[in-house]
Amino acid sequence: VVWDATSLTKQQRGQAGAVARRRDALVTHAVVWVGEDELVRRNASRAHPVPEGVLASQLRRFSPPYPGEAHLTWYVGADGTLADTAGSIGEADTEESPAAAGTPGEDG
Repeated sequence: VVWDATSLTKQQRGQAGAVARRRDALVTHAVVWVGEDELVRRNASRAHPVPEGVLASQLRRFSPPYPGEAHLTWYVGADGTLADTAGSIGEADTEESPAAAGTPGEDG
């Protein structure tokens, strides 16, 4: 299951996490880390851009998931490549692990 949402805060991510816990499912957070200038540039090119004031509010409220809030956390760079991981289950992380599961796109 993929929960694709702009989940800015731990509270907003809570519903998906609660469902996963009830199903004994493992959770991976994919954090697409894009700088503010790039975010504003990408937003301006969207067919339906987020209004400037809403985007500014989202930037102020953003609290990314941290290691320990999921079984695995991927930090994806602005170029769409996996920049770092935190947490693992079983074997040590390898560069193959995230790619095998499908690294999220840069619009995440």
